[in-house]
Amino acid sequence: MTIGFPGHSAPAAGFEVPLEMLAACHSRAEHQCSTLRRLVEHLVRNAADADARMAAVNVMRYFDTSANDHPADEEQDPFPALLASAVGSEAMALSDLTGALAAFIQPYERHIAREESELLPVAKRILSELELDRVGRSMRERHWMHVIDGLDQQASRVG
Repeated sequence: MTIGFPGHSAPAAGFEVPLEMLAACHSRAEHQCSTLRRLVEHLVRNAADADARMAAVNVMRYFDTSANDHPADEEQDPFPALLASAVGSEAMALSDLTGALAAFIQPYERHIAREESELLPVAKRILSELELDRVGRSMRERHWMHVIDGLDQQASRVG
């Protein structure tokens, strides 16, 4: 779902239009989910061929990097501001907001539960020690680069 905001129609939203930026992030996440749905069909027809592996790597890269800060972007700024602004307003608006927040949280909880109960146990059985070492090194590099990028951004704000 893409939500347009009056006066802001740039294809790539930035921090000056934070709500449009969040909506653009949702659009990118939906695209990645669509890729995963197609990947499931592809795996049934073609097994884990090179195209399937590349698609999986790209989706995981997106969720490990670009989408990584999205929950904090929502939970630390607009949601608390919205709750604070709702104080003293209609009870229905607050009820709608809390319902929307619950609806936001539920898919993440389902995602975590499914990974913990299905995906991770299968990966533990199937992946070799060598492959797990490679995965661990890759994750370490990715997270380290995320830390470096964050420090670079902080330094640019200060300097």
